[in-house]
Amino acid sequence: MFKDILCEIDVYSGGLKLPEPIAIDFETLRADILVYNNNPEKQFRASKSLDIISAYIRDFYRLKNNDQPIRQKDTFGYIQEGYAGTYPTIEVDLMDLKNSPDYTFLFGVNVNKNSCIIEIEYDDNKFKNKQVEVPLHTNSYVMFPSCLRYHFKQNLSSQPNYILKQTYELN
Repeated sequence: MFKDILCEIDVYSGGLKLPEPIAIDFETLRADILVYNNNPEKQFRASKSLDIISAYIRDFYRLKNNDQPIRQKDTFGYIQEGYAGTYPTIEVDLMDLKNSPDYTFLFGVNVNKNSCIIEIEYDDNKFKNKQVEVPLHTNSYVMFPSCLRYHFKQNLSSQPNYILKQTYELN
């Protein structure tokens, strides 16, 4: 008997564990997110911290997926206001799948303790509309296929959460 895996949904999450002396400047990233949210037409500013995060994800993905290369597509900043949530969204353009991202990466830049949960929707064969909840903390991430719908559940804090969102495509 042979077994072929036809489909697999991979959701990665964890903390960004960097070797010394490499460090992320969280305050600069938070400031960049503020600037981006005040002018979303402007491209997200390149920085050393952004390069560190992107290199980590590229290396992590190659390690987990038999040396399959992945390339960063876009970068966005998101501010989740206090006691606010979002509507479900999807990163792929169903009318232009060829140019859509393959993975969505969310990184907690400045997240209040136990206040941010991402709910990802998926189908599991005949079991439709299932969800998985992934908590997001400062210096933690979640990465999942961009074809999955997701949303931020209500922020459980009165303070805003600052989240970096990047999209990636397979090479």
